[in-house]
Amino acid sequence: MSEAEIREQAQVVANLRIGLASTKDTINELRDEFNTEHEGLIQWGKDKATALEEAESKLKDMAIAAFESDPTNKKPGPGVSIQDTTGYGFDPVEALKWATEHKICLRLDETGYKALIKQKAAPGQVLPGRRAVLATDMAKALSNG
Repeated sequence: MSEAEIREQAQVVANLRIGLASTKDTINELRDEFNTEHEGLIQWGKDKATALEEAESKLKDMAIAAFESDPTNKKPGPGVSIQDTTGYGFDPVEALKWATEHKICLRLDETGYKALIKQKAAPGQVLPGRRAVLATDMAKALSNG
């Protein structure tokens, strides 16, 4: 690729970034206008969402209480049912210790492992590579050089 071809493509990128920034600015302005114009409706929606969360929590508490007083009734009311669930409780430090002792792999800490490879303390290799990095302000970079 010649420098002229790269410069031409850089100009395309610069123009697209400028256009995208302008579009995002317009969208943000319209969003701000909408939010200002409909502030009352937005707050009403937030209030209704909060009220719904509180009502659902209360209904769930009532259903659990009803089930606890009659464990055979798994449908204590219309649209409400009790489901058995399974959860797990454990100390993550103890779990990792146990997993290590039993030689099972739960998850590799890739960041830590890469650091060990870099220090030559773990098997693996550092692979050199290249990547192109573009200036954030392409228009400025083009005007400077």
